[in-house]
Amino acid sequence: MKYDFPTQGEMLAAMAITAKWLPELVIRFEKGIADLGLEIESKQIRRYDGNEVGPVCTIKSKHPGWTLELRLGNTLAEFLTIDRDARPVRLDPRLLDDGFASKKLDDLVNGRLDIARVLATSRSPKEIRRKMVKIGKNMARLRIWEMLDDKKPRKKRRKRDR
Repeated sequence: MKYDFPTQGEMLAAMAITAKWLPELVIRFEKGIADLGLEIESKQIRRYDGNEVGPVCTIKSKHPGWTLELRLGNTLAEFLTIDRDARPVRLDPRLLDDGFASKKLDDLVNGRLDIARVLATSRSPKEIRRKMVKIGKNMARLRIWEMLDDKKPRKKRRKRDR
């Protein structure tokens, strides 16, 4: 997400809120992944189109050994803003209330954990697709770009796609 808040005050507030709540986002997410019996294979910051960067977490299921990449940048964008797609982007002023911020963070983390739960409880790509359609009805948006079968060789991504 590109943070183009309309005022310097909103930008500074967003930075302070991020500094306070980003560690909590990571802690809650990692605990949820562990509670599902999944393994975090890697955590990294990745650059996307233009100057946008965001945290990416690669999760591996024990059976049948599938991996899932969750891009948490959108989670952070949804947390910080009233509507991440609106222009100009506006900071959600309700985040100044710790109770509201904690509840909003819980809701967002639980939504991402629903995606991981599908990975943990599914036995086939068909079952994954069926469950994703079901949970997708409860989310504003849910995109799955590709499903890779670990038994098939992966195509090497072009440098610009990384």
